[in-house]
Amino acid sequence: MKKHLLVSVLAAAVLLASGFPGMRMSAAAGDAAAAEENKTAAQILDEFSGYLDDLYGQTFNGYLGDYAKDSTETGVNQGYDRSEVPTTNMGSYISDFDLDGREELLVVGISPEYNLQFSMYEVTDGNKIYASDTYTLMSQLGENAAGQPAFLEGNGATDIYLYEFNGPRLLALCSGTGMLASGQISLLIPVKYDGCRFVQDIEPFGFNVFSGLQDADLESMRPKFESLGTGSLSIDECRKLTSALPSIINYLEKPREIVKVSHSTVDDLLNQFEEWRKGDQKERFKATTIHFLEKEELRTYDD
Repeated sequence: MKKHLLVSVLAAAVLLASGFPGMRMSAAAGDAAAAEENKTAAQILDEFSGYLDDLYGQTFNGYLGDYAKDSTETGVNQGYDRSEVPTTNMGSYISDFDLDGREELLVVGISPEYNLQFSMYEVTDGNKIYASDTYTLMSQLGENAAGQPAFLEGNGATDIYLYEFNGPRLLALCSGTGMLASGQISLLIPVKYDGCRFVQDIEPFGFNVFSGLQDADLESMRPKFESLGTGSLSIDECRKLTSALPSIINYLEKPREIVKVSHSTVDDLLNQFEEWRKGDQKERFKATTIHFLEKEELRTYDD
């Protein structure tokens, strides 16, 4: 069973405090200590990340929710159960996210509430690691802001990219549908790390794929796309970006995929729903397959 991020970090902290494996007190202790001091921030963070859990390559199920409903429940709003997926780290990446000349470690995680969460780790005082910020991504800004689910229900994916736009920037591309809904909602959430904390300085925005937006709608969306760093776009390009292809990633500078979780509804979903609606069984009814891509499957783009 995967351990929670906090447990992993505490375990790693103990190892850091007593020295990494191979650094026990011995005749060569002085040489080992010197070698440790000469390690770069990237090397220290890489070793540290090895003690953290991740979900790369793992597959889980999502289920129709509300299994304890009483006999009067109609089952029209069936809910969604993500609980088979552990609330731990999805994956991580090392880069100089704040352009201070030293690398940081980004950890993409799932909060206890199943929201999408970023944590950043830095190296200070030679070889000490500390968590500078942990941040729950918000689906919008302002008074009505809410945490963004780490992955939605229905067919879709959550994709985390690092790219360049006035310095390094992160972009979460989140898509999905309701269990029995038509169409697909896509949401774009840009975030940057300023050296101390994560900042959503650009308003997240979304749209319904295949909704057939009119030119006036596309005109209002064009500055939103461009605010992410796409450069100048035509109306036709905006129309393509609000349908299936091409992805906005094709318009961004040096994008690199860090984490991707894809989810797809099972072939017999309607039958599952009908059985669930009857309410006469205690079993869980499988609705989706949730798959976290292996590191080797993630996409990178050359300069």
